[in-house]
Amino acid sequence: MPKLSASNRKILAKRGSKFATGGAYSIPLQKLRTFTHKVVGTYTAGGDLTLKKSQRVSRNFGMTREVRIRSNPTIKGFKSGYHESVPTDVLKSLDGAKDNLDGTHTLFVTNKKSVLHTPAAGIKVDSAALRTVRKVGDTLRTDTAQTALSFNDGGAGHSGSGLSTNNQPQAHDELRRTALKCMDVKPQAGRTDRSITVALCAVAVSSIPPGTVAEAIGKIKKIKNTHALLDWEERRNAQKVKIGILYGKLTKSEQKYVNDVAGDYMARISPSKKRKLDPAMPVSPLRGTRRLGQVQGETYKPPTAAVVVKAPPSDFNEWPLYVTQDQRIERP
Repeated sequence: MPKLSASNRKILAKRGSKFATGGAYSIPLQKLRTFTHKVVGTYTAGGDLTLKKSQRVSRNFGMTREVRIRSNPTIKGFKSGYHESVPTDVLKSLDGAKDNLDGTHTLFVTNKKSVLHTPAAGIKVDSAALRTVRKVGDTLRTDTAQTALSFNDGGAGHSGSGLSTNNQPQAHDELRRTALKCMDVKPQAGRTDRSITVALCAVAVSSIPPGTVAEAIGKIKKIKNTHALLDWEERRNAQKVKIGILYGKLTKSEQKYVNDVAGDYMARISPSKKRKLDPAMPVSPLRGTRRLGQVQGETYKPPTAAVVVKAPPSDFNEWPLYVTQDQRIERP
């Protein structure tokens, strides 16, 4: 772990465990782990080249009646579709929910094989939370060409990735459960538009397995975007730093809510507790970035080089785009 100068220790003591939003700083994670990150510039959807031109203008994926968006060309010479971290069927069920005009909506899912299956009377959810989850669901997307998902201490390839898709349905089920948790009809302390947004962003980051786990996914060598194997952990680390920055913008009550949602998800995808949340942010600690096998990534340890990210946009509605940019490929 890198040593800090006396002057830096004084600066960091004043900041506590919050992330800095500019410059290069070593950030103490509640005296557990230290790493360095550097913020350069500010993210804008208009400058996000992983979005198509129309999406840069609208600052979303343009989802209206159709939740799923067709595969489209990337600069790598192949097309890629999108993985929705709030799964497609969840978003469709939200669109079809009944407004009870009392601050609640009722969801109806008749497919008995679905983890979302509801009784004939449906299931009530909070209306305000439903609207937030629906909005976040449009912008919290990664490219299927390089997406793998976490499940039961392991990983699963996503359709369109070229990887084995064993356990993909179960991995999506865990994301479905999280979406429903965020819409719980019971009042939740700290649940706001911002905290739901950060919670879902944190879960989206955790849903991408670390390199050491992805290594064991079937057909890993045949992933559609082969370059993704070379910077796998670097991109995950960048996403974690971004989550830490956003988390630092929340109130303590909001942070507690985010921790509850993110912790619940982590416990379900890693029952062995090999993966865990960092005490100071709702994602796991950073990992080393040496490439020991097919996929870049090591155990929990500070990276040897500073993690460079942009500062987040002021509009929290763009935070999902900001966080998931690292898991998308540039468009022509």
